[in-house]
Amino acid sequence: MKIEDLRVNQVREPLGFSAAPLSFSWKVREAIEGDELLSARLTVQRQRDGKVVYESREGETINPLDTEIPFTPEARTRYLFRIAAWTKAGEAFRRKGQRFR
Repeated sequence: MKIEDLRVNQVREPLGFSAAPLSFSWKVREAIEGDELLSARLTVQRQRDGKVVYESREGETINPLDTEIPFTPEARTRYLFRIAAWTKAGEAFRRKGQRFR
């Protein structure tokens, strides 16, 4: 499985945008035919110090096509968002952070 095309409000690296609410999306490519996505976790952290400012709860349903989160970014602050995903076959995948501001 491969996680790719991470976006915030439908933009790949939205630096300098101020839009609320924030909507996160990504694409999942399945490595094994028939293997399905079981769950995923979305994490948002400040880039300068790595502080996690949002993390989806275990068991929370998040949609890779459009997931809005209750978070308002600070002005002139860069963030990273990361995705971790698990399949029914027990495979785990993580995607490095995508920047946004």
